[in-house]
Amino acid sequence: MTVGIRYQAFLDPKRCFELWFSCGSLYKTQKILIDEGVFNPKTERAPTIMGIWNAAWRWGLENQPEAREMVEDVYMASGELLTDAEWAKMINDKAIYLYSKKKYTQFIDEK
Repeated sequence: MTVGIRYQAFLDPKRCFELWFSCGSLYKTQKILIDEGVFNPKTERAPTIMGIWNAAWRWGLENQPEAREMVEDVYMASGELLTDAEWAKMINDKAIYLYSKKKYTQFIDEK
């Protein structure tokens, strides 16, 4: 099965991103989702940390302005400033990991 496809059935990618960046931990995000009763309907298992990460960053890649605001808030809370270069590298690194070669090429061409 292709990486990242499994999450689509039961995880809300935007919710994963928001939870992760608001509570600061993928493990806390997983616990919140479990407490909310979010389980894979086919396997009845809890979402994995990597499943949450994949869902969150797929949303982040597709909604960069909104995602950047959330990431900047985290940086500012720790007294740092997110530069354009850091953001570009962060997004590029995630796209390389999550997208197929063809989709990554399309992603780069759209920039």
